[in-house]
Amino acid sequence: MGYLHTVRPQPFGWRSDDHDVLVELIEQNVQIDDDVIVLGEHVWAIHGYIAYDGEVIAATFASEHDARIELSRLDGLEHRPS
Repeated sequence: MGYLHTVRPQPFGWRSDDHDVLVELIEQNVQIDDDVIVLGEHVWAIHGYIAYDGEVIAATFASEHDARIELSRLDGLEHRPS
């Protein structure tokens, strides 16, 4: 699994400009999966798929909660794999 873009965990939580990065990735046809995966202690990720790279990490978070909140913010955008 490659890394497309890593949003560094922030000490004060998720930043709004990080959301904009994920929206931009979706607009560039990155398919974001509708689940969260654990990468390590205090590292959770939203992953996706790019035709030429395969499965990639789209963003990382300091907590599962933050990652799930961001997935809910992306709800309604065309980001699900078909």
